[in-house]
Amino acid sequence: MMPRPTVLIAAGLGLLGGLAFLGRPARIQSAVITRVADDPTPSAELALTYTRGRRPDAVIVDIRSGNASGSLTADGDEDRITIPLSGALDDLPSIHLLASSRIGGRLWERSYFFTGRVPIPA
Repeated sequence: MMPRPTVLIAAGLGLLGGLAFLGRPARIQSAVITRVADDPTPSAELALTYTRGRRPDAVIVDIRSGNASGSLTADGDEDRITIPLSGALDDLPSIHLLASSRIGGRLWERSYFFTGRVPIPA
């Protein structure tokens, strides 16, 4: 006995839906400053966590705090990013991330804003 066409159509749609779910872009859940260094040049290490899904192709990171700032474009597969800074960070720097992906030949961008705490050097 052959399956009914509606069963085959439903199974095909379910498979397509599952593939679309797995191919959706991952979102950035958090961005945490894990380390700040002053020697030889000021820098900050940023730890990123993502939701499930396809990682972005690239992430642009901007950190601003008082008179200090830093910017870097990183690969989307990076979990930890070291950003060079123009000076020492204040207590609550702002972190702006722009994640970009190409899906189906189209560019998708999503902005994220976080406020980070600067860890106390050991």
